Amino acid sequence: MRNLSRFTPDACREMALPLVRDLLGSGRSVRLAACGWSMRPFLRDGDVVEIAPATISGLRRGDVAAVAASPDEDAGPGSEDDLIVHRFVRREGARLVLQGDACPAPDAPVPESALLGRVVVRER
Repeated sequence: MRNLSRFTPDACREMALPLVRDLLGSGRSVRLAACGWSMRPFLRDGDVVEIAPATISGLRRGDVAAVAASPDEDAGPGSEDDLIVHRFVRREGARLVLQGDACPAPDAPVPESALLGRVVVRER
């Protein structure tokens, strides 16, 4: 019998973002389990969200957007390690400003190209 590799949580996260990007880019929606505290009380750990493809022109203030961005503000341009689901606050030129509902301040702006979609369904 061969020894099969197991995927670590970090490896699964690394594989998920390209897959999510490809599915949304081809017009398909994705369903994922939320994790973290930044969108409480709207989202809790384990809530399932459906993310549908979205365009910049279709994004409205207050929408919950999914972006590919680094959770580390000091990571620098081009760092897209994670799928972040936060509320859309405003545009600053060609950048989007998002903020978690439970966060005291907005996130660092991300390029418009980081937009993957918006949350259209939440299930508890």
